[in-house]
Amino acid sequence: MKQVLEFIRQQELIKEGDHVVAGVSGGADSVYLLFVLLAYQEEQKFKISVIHVHHNLRGAEADRDAQYVRELCLERSLPFTLISVDVKERAAREKISTEEAGRLARYEVFERFCEEQGGTKIALAHHQNDLAETMIYHLARGTGMKGLTGILPKRGKIIRPLLCMKRQEIEHYLNENHIKYVTDSTNAQDEYTRNRIRHHVVEYLEEKVNTRAVEHMAKTAAEIGEVQDYLEKQANELYLRLVNGNGQGQLLSMELFEPDVPGFLQNQVIRRCILELTGSLKDITRVHLNQVRDLSGKTVGKTVDLPDGLTAKKQYAGISLFCQKKRTVRESAVKAENIWVEPKIPGVCSVDGMQIFCSLEKNNRKIIPEKSYTKWLNYDKIKGTIVLRTRRPGDYLVINQNGGRKKLKDYLIDQKIPREERDHVLLLCVESEVLWVCGYRISEAYKVYEDTEMILKIQIQGGNVHE
Repeated sequence: MKQVLEFIRQQELIKEGDHVVAGVSGGADSVYLLFVLLAYQEEQKFKISVIHVHHNLRGAEADRDAQYVRELCLERSLPFTLISVDVKERAAREKISTEEAGRLARYEVFERFCEEQGGTKIALAHHQNDLAETMIYHLARGTGMKGLTGILPKRGKIIRPLLCMKRQEIEHYLNENHIKYVTDSTNAQDEYTRNRIRHHVVEYLEEKVNTRAVEHMAKTAAEIGEVQDYLEKQANELYLRLVNGNGQGQLLSMELFEPDVPGFLQNQVIRRCILELTGSLKDITRVHLNQVRDLSGKTVGKTVDLPDGLTAKKQYAGISLFCQKKRTVRESAVKAENIWVEPKIPGVCSVDGMQIFCSLEKNNRKIIPEKSYTKWLNYDKIKGTIVLRTRRPGDYLVINQNGGRKKLKDYLIDQKIPREERDHVLLLCVESEVLWVCGYRISEAYKVYEDTEMILKIQIQGGNVHE
């Protein structure tokens, strides 16, 4: 337990005042997660709400699980919510596996609950064995370095406090402390891919190769994650320097394809361009990346067709990437939801065809101008990681000096922003608190006053931005 609580502190997964929504199935992992949260609540003030998703797949056994979690919460006076979903119907409708349909349904339920109830974190019970299984699954199906990072401790609202623990350690703790939990009978079956990996690959590695195989894979995933972060920063610098364009087309300078630029960085930049244009890397393989790179040695005018209506073309100045088909509103919304950038302060970053300039300056007590796409914020009051992203459930804006809050959704409605455009509005945020609705107002809590010492200046250029 001490190990897990220290992991939460080191990773800064939970902060004072958070509303943590815990997904509890009743199995060993999620029950242990709940006890971890209760233990951490003794040193940090935050709210816990428990949500149980009934998949309607296992009949009486599933009813038993829901009832157990309900009683567990009742004994500890914890808010409990039961949500029923028809996973089998969804799997048939969307032509996906019940495993995938269940996963999608759970995440949607958690996000919707957070939006309705003001949740700031979603706590899930993934542990090191889950991470190892995910690594093997991605490796077997084909993946790059990002897929080998497995599962992250923190992504947006989602936190995974148990990633420092193995399944055996969790079960040992529960048994030693006489804490009951339920067992899903389908976990013993080989119907699902991850079960087959768990029973026939991971168990074999631990029994026949190295008893610490899972632990070692978790450490390797963490190191790969650090390398991936470094490479993404390097690729981002290349992107900002050598790519021009917007959401309709991108031109990659021939300088990007010089021999002294490593191929994996070229691939990272090409992926970034494709993501900017389509919002997805689905169906993009190394073959497609190599086809784009090979164009650098071809004659002007040569083209390559890529998935999702993309075309790459050799130009005099470089290689252009553009989309032949017109994106629907739904596809554009998917693209917008992928925006999640941590700007370097001070520094420059690129978001959806726009360049974001961030600088710090001392308050010289001058009058702050009113501009739509340049803002000055009280940097003294900003605590936590600043992120440029599109909206998430639970986002809010401070609208007066008394700290009065308004849901972002309500603010966008008040501004008469059409529903189909709301997912595209760029936000400057710390967690769920919106510092600036880009193109509109800033939070009242971060306005610059005479006693402000340091100012964060943010300027947006490019795209459809006009001051």
